[in-house]
Amino acid sequence: MKKETLPSISKQDPLEPIDITQLGSNGDPCFGKAYDLSTKECKLCGDSELCALKMSQELNISRKELNERKNYKDLDILEDVSSIKKDIRKLKRKGLTRKEIVSKLSEKYEVPTTYLRKLFKEIKHGKDSKS
Repeated sequence: MKKETLPSISKQDPLEPIDITQLGSNGDPCFGKAYDLSTKECKLCGDSELCALKMSQELNISRKELNERKNYKDLDILEDVSSIKKDIRKLKRKGLTRKEIVSKLSEKYEVPTTYLRKLFKEIKHGKDSKS
């Protein structure tokens, strides 16, 4: 990820207050985006507290939303996919509905129903690899 460059403070008088209506607009391009107190610009900026609050709001997303953007290994399902698919086929032969199969296997393998529905679709569309 490319780090955003901070604006130069050499042209700004540190004693001159910043217009609050300009926060987060084109007049202040880094507000809440490139907050880093290890840089000279952020240390001298009078808006560093507000900037930190704005950045924390941007970071205040749930783990589920993060996992939708990036795949985290600790949230991966660590079940034996081939045995789950085998059980799906077996229960289909017994005449159970998709909903019944998903609920039974969700209890048996302690796997989310969304994951089982995905496996069910893979089998239905022939993307199943028997291994």
